[in-house]
Amino acid sequence: MKREIKFRAWNKRDGYMLDDAIYFKSDMSEVALWNGLVYPEYDKQIWKETILMQFTGLLDKNGKEIYEGDILEHLDSTYEGSDDNECFIGVVEYDTTNATFRSSGEDFARERIEVIGNIYENPELI
Repeated sequence: MKREIKFRAWNKRDGYMLDDAIYFKSDMSEVALWNGLVYPEYDKQIWKETILMQFTGLLDKNGKEIYEGDILEHLDSTYEGSDDNECFIGVVEYDTTNATFRSSGEDFARERIEVIGNIYENPELI
């Protein structure tokens, strides 16, 4: 299985999202990557106040990338074709027990889903 490994980051201090961002730290160096550019001397304090969210490798029904922390609207496919389609809202989290991404404890790969926000920029949605 091959999938793209990428992250975005929420800056808690200043309240903004960094797309395509990741921070590496080792015994020899600290490096910040943002939108494909390397920042060896990037403000380390910002990264201490930053939350990384991994891309799940999945897209929603509109082709939008799904990340940890995204808020999804699920349409339960159990009732497909019925007028009583059930919708619910869930937050994407990594399930360490099953080594998979889930939303509100449900495996969302087989459902019709849409990203409607994330827990940092749209907490009112949950």
